[in-house]
Amino acid sequence: MGRGIIYILVLLLLSISAGAIENRYVFKKLNNENGLTYNTVHDIAQEESGIIWFATKQGLNKYDSYNISRYYKEDNVGIPSNFFTSILITKNNRLFAGTDRGVIEYNRRFDKFEQLLFKGNSLPAVTTIFETSDEVVLIGTSQGIYAYHPKTNFIIRFISLQNENIKSIAEGDTRTLYVTTNSGIYVLNTDGVLLKYFNTTNTPELHTNFINKIYISKAGNYWIGTENQGLYLFEKSQNKFKKVRLAKSEQDETTVVRDIEEDSEGNIWICSEIGIFILNPSTFESVNIQHSLESSEYLLNDNATYCVFRSKEDIMWIGTYFGGINYTNLSNFKGFFNLYPGDGENELRGKAVNKLYKDSNGILWIATEDGGVCTFSTDTKEIIKYYQHKGNEGLSSNNIHAICEDKNGNIWFGHFMTGIDIFDPKTSRFKNISILPNVRYSISENSVYSVYKDSKNDIWVGTRKGVYVYDYQTEKLVPVKKNELGQLFIYNILEDSSGKVWFCIRHGGIACLNKESDSISFYREDEFLSTNKIIAINEDSSGKIWFGTVDGGVNIYNPETDSFNHLSMENGLPNNTVYGMLEDDNSHLWLSTNQGLSMYNPETNSFRNYNRNDGLAQMQFNFGSYFKDFDGTLYFGHVNGLTYFNPAEIVDNKVKPQLVFTDFKLANESVRVSERGILTKPIDQTDKIVLSYSQKAFSINFVAVNHISAGNNKFYYYLEGFDADWNEMGNKTNVNYTNLLPGEYIFHLKAENNDGIESANTRSLVIRISPPVYLSTGAFIFYLLLIVGIFLIYRKITIDKQKEKAALDMERMEKEKIKELNQQRLNFYTYISHEFKTPLSIIISSIDQMIGKNDISDDLKVRFQRLIRSSKRLSFLFNQLMDFRRIETKHAKLILQKGDIIDFLRESCLVFTPLFDEHRVNFEFKANRESFEYWFDPDKIEKIIVNLISNALKHTPVHGKIICETIITDDVIHYEQGSLSICISDNGKGISEEEQGNLFTPFYMNYQHNEQRSGSGIGLTLVKSLVEYLHGTINVSCRPNEGTRFKIQLPLEYKGFSNIKLENNTETINRNIDLESIAEVSSRQLPAKEKTNSDRAFKLLIVEDTFDLAEVLMEHYSKNFDVKCAQNGIEAIKIVKDEEPDIIISDVMMPEMNGIEFCEKIKSDETTSHIAVILLTARTTHEDKIAGLQAGAEAYIRKPFDLNELDLHVRNFIEMRKKLKEKVVTGAHIDLEKLNFQDKDKDFIEKVSTIIKENIESETLNTEELAKQLGMSKTLVYLKLKKLLNMSGSDYIQSLRFEKAIELMADSSRNISNIAYEVGFNDPNYFSKVFKKVYKKTPTVYRKELLKNIKSMNIT
Repeated sequence: MGRGIIYILVLLLLSISAGAIENRYVFKKLNNENGLTYNTVHDIAQEESGIIWFATKQGLNKYDSYNISRYYKEDNVGIPSNFFTSILITKNNRLFAGTDRGVIEYNRRFDKFEQLLFKGNSLPAVTTIFETSDEVVLIGTSQGIYAYHPKTNFIIRFISLQNENIKSIAEGDTRTLYVTTNSGIYVLNTDGVLLKYFNTTNTPELHTNFINKIYISKAGNYWIGTENQGLYLFEKSQNKFKKVRLAKSEQDETTVVRDIEEDSEGNIWICSEIGIFILNPSTFESVNIQHSLESSEYLLNDNATYCVFRSKEDIMWIGTYFGGINYTNLSNFKGFFNLYPGDGENELRGKAVNKLYKDSNGILWIATEDGGVCTFSTDTKEIIKYYQHKGNEGLSSNNIHAICEDKNGNIWFGHFMTGIDIFDPKTSRFKNISILPNVRYSISENSVYSVYKDSKNDIWVGTRKGVYVYDYQTEKLVPVKKNELGQLFIYNILEDSSGKVWFCIRHGGIACLNKESDSISFYREDEFLSTNKIIAINEDSSGKIWFGTVDGGVNIYNPETDSFNHLSMENGLPNNTVYGMLEDDNSHLWLSTNQGLSMYNPETNSFRNYNRNDGLAQMQFNFGSYFKDFDGTLYFGHVNGLTYFNPAEIVDNKVKPQLVFTDFKLANESVRVSERGILTKPIDQTDKIVLSYSQKAFSINFVAVNHISAGNNKFYYYLEGFDADWNEMGNKTNVNYTNLLPGEYIFHLKAENNDGIESANTRSLVIRISPPVYLSTGAFIFYLLLIVGIFLIYRKITIDKQKEKAALDMERMEKEKIKELNQQRLNFYTYISHEFKTPLSIIISSIDQMIGKNDISDDLKVRFQRLIRSSKRLSFLFNQLMDFRRIETKHAKLILQKGDIIDFLRESCLVFTPLFDEHRVNFEFKANRESFEYWFDPDKIEKIIVNLISNALKHTPVHGKIICETIITDDVIHYEQGSLSICISDNGKGISEEEQGNLFTPFYMNYQHNEQRSGSGIGLTLVKSLVEYLHGTINVSCRPNEGTRFKIQLPLEYKGFSNIKLENNTETINRNIDLESIAEVSSRQLPAKEKTNSDRAFKLLIVEDTFDLAEVLMEHYSKNFDVKCAQNGIEAIKIVKDEEPDIIISDVMMPEMNGIEFCEKIKSDETTSHIAVILLTARTTHEDKIAGLQAGAEAYIRKPFDLNELDLHVRNFIEMRKKLKEKVVTGAHIDLEKLNFQDKDKDFIEKVSTIIKENIESETLNTEELAKQLGMSKTLVYLKLKKLLNMSGSDYIQSLRFEKAIELMADSSRNISNIAYEVGFNDPNYFSKVFKKVYKKTPTVYRKELLKNIKSMNIT
């Protein structure tokens, strides 16, 4: 119990002795939370590059001020144990580390460790490592000292002290070694020979033999640290030890000295069990810095300190047992001091500091958000007293936003919700004043955010609802400019040097009151400010007024120009929320923000920003919490206490950071060092890297070692050969490059520390990217050829595109010409229609009159009816043209009649029933209503229905089906308006996609293969025009071989449409459908095949799909020919095979098989090629005629044709056959070239003639033998000769025998009998008989006349 009390007293004494200077040291911490392997640190060392190494109880650590690299035995074969006791970096930058199982050396090239062996074995447990002036590494172990000679890589063991546990080694000025052990101090020479020793036996003033440390200072003092007797000073000249007391009363905790180090000012830093002692060797006064239970930057985080090390930046690094590393910067402390919240002494009772105010007595009042207020001595920097809410005696609340002193010395406190407290320092009593006496707690009424005393000692009070002035006589608050300011949130108040009072309005901009003129001016965002959220105000030495804002930067008022300037993040501010502004003695403005402090230099218009790395306790400062003391010290409150500093004492970090390459990565993977790899040594030691072309994407990692402001550096780089200039990259520590071209590059790197001091070194790294195989010379030749090829292809594509463009232009021009031509054609057709209607009417009327007479024969009536049908059809086509023309030129009117549209459509469709029956087509009418009264134009709808059903009839096969479906939609809830839908569909062959685009084109006819080619080409165009004129739409959908569907949609109402005429709805709706004028093709059965007389030698086949024309031709030729008739090519083929006609008269445009195809089939068949074909067609172009003749037709006659012309062609063919027979019979010469024969027929006749002539002497030659040699049937030979020459095979053989006989008769030496034998007759008498029958003369008489004629010709 007594010992504990003494211990507490010691702590109090130590803290009192240290109180005056402890704030000088600001400690930063590194522990396992920051990456340290373990919090027990035994030793510390530093490389030339500035990298710090820590030896811990579990692992070795390397710290580059950014990251901690950790080394364990589990990851490194060369590490024998994780228990590291000591570490040494030699003058040659070699690193040795001691463990409880020997010593290891760091191989920097391969980033691994190698164990030092003595006679093949590990060294004992290492306790300390020391380098002598001769660069010999002495290794202190639990079993003496081992000397490692780096030059020879040889280890020897000192002969002395082999059983001693070595604690530390030091070298004196006479190259003697001082070794501390658990049995005293030994003095050796550099070879390990014992010179002397000190222990309690021979040195009475040395009270212990447990010596932990010996340290020789720059002044030559020998400091001895013991395990249980504190600190000694060895006076070498007298060989005496002097006890140095670190505390007035020593206890166990104060007598443990583990390590000793000297700082730059010569002070001795001593590690103990009770923190760090800092001893002034001149005065022997010491300061003790201990740990704090709360987190504090001025105290350690653990009392058990084990090692201390001074780095070259003048930073003292302290290793502790439980707290890791504590380090403080001695010579480069920035100069920021902080006051923190807490429950201890000299700590604020609230976190957020709201207001700072210094009274007339020099006391600084610090108001907080939730901890009341306290007084603070600006001289001692200590808190004097706390004032908090304690019922009715203290403050009315702990949430204070304003402080001010009135003329009587009373202190005013503005509260959140509780009004104002007035504190009387004489009586130490508080008096509360409410803005509204009847309202005690109110955010809007009693929240005070500003209390300000002006030059006349008037007190101004800013609230959430206006501003007030205190009346000392009545002790009441009087509203100011209630109409202008009464509803505004006044956040801050200031009287400027000219006497004007400025008000910061939280959400309403700025107000300025001119007290002399009692006028008020407003400045707001739209015209003057960057934002209306004004929270802070201050006037600088030049008379300019600075306004801090929320998210609007700073607004600076210039009274000379009555204008504002603005500063924001774009100008260099770290954040656009500015809580406070203070001007220092150098006219620099200091601004508190959400991201630290910022110093603005008006001369250079530049900012210098400070953050936590510079010593700030917090980055987020607080609203309106700023104050400048008379000595130039600036105070800024933030959300975690208070920061104060004197700008004149702010010092820059002069230490130049050291650049170090830390890693090289390919594809985001670190490249390991290997003998034959990309890196043969660490990246930091590498000057050049060679990469393959596939490795052109890489990254370089680096750091600038800056322990003063860790990680707060700025880097610049450029890649020579790629970048044009230096690139600034902030504090980013890696650079990535991708897709670099082959070649050699040089990477340059430089840096600046947190205060803009350039790095001590710049780094360069040569990077060469090898070219790939495909960048060889041969490859470039190939590329050149490829480029030429690409150019040629590109040129071709360009030319093709130009051609395509020209073709498109041509197509466009052609379309325009076609459009123009269609218009001209339409105009022409319309004009012709007008001109034709009168004569056509006369024809129809006249025919009607003729039919009406009683004396007309039935035959004439049939012919007149035929004329009537054709005339009506022609009139129908003319009317369609006229209708289309009127629609196109907008001259038609909508003549609406009211009626049952369902009944009208049904009846209009049923009119076609006769045609449906004739065509054997099924028809179905569907409707979703039984009836529907509707205003519609019957004429136009009728024409639509007629054309669509006529079109469906033409394309529907026998037993096909046509459907007309009507849908009335008058449900306006689901549709925009009511509509009438008419759908007409068939199940015919359908229409291809390319044809669909032209369906509604004027004069376009759907000429699909094997389809009837009839019509005017105007029907569907007229339908589309009529539908659009009725304000409807028409759509077509079809698939090949599945049918076609036309859908028409018309409105149910025509309100708002012009050009409408309404007819009396009581009138009957008339229909004008005339089936005879509609039907383009009649399917009526042609007359039965007429029985002909056998004397009609020639057969004639008529192929025509138009009934009337076929009937006319049959009547005309049946008198002289055996006439047969067919309606299409397929039917005609069957008749040809059965009847074997001599002549065929065929139409060209027919269903199933057209005339051209029919002719080609006839002429290509050897059995029918001899039949004459005459084509009749309405296709009149030269190309059409050529196509017909090429198909083998004997004649091509255009419709309308002259019947006499057709007769002439038929008659000529018959006459030619007759004359040919006469020539053959009489033996006259036949010139086949002059005969109108097809090539196949000519070849046939020539082949037959050749066979007969070659076998003329054969008496057995007959038709059967001839057919055999021709390879044909006897019947076919007979038919072909009969049709071509109008004679049988026997007759033709006989005619050629007589022809040869006449040729032989010209030779008078030959007798008739011999001639008969030579031409194949075995009986001369029979020869003479037959010859006379043919030539009407005997062979002898014929020969006499022949020889006579020959003789006369010779005389001539």
